Amino acid sequence: MKHRVTFFWSLLLLQMVNFVLNSLVGGDSLNVVNPSIM
Repeated sequence: MKHRVTFFWSLLLLQMVNFVLNSLVGGDSLNVVNPSIM
């Protein structure tokens, strides 16, 4: 159970970092990263 929670939090953190980078860069360079996370 703990492993699943850790995986969930890492996924959420990755999503937030991706969102911040997307807003900073403009969304051009990270368009490839988004579908693999969603």
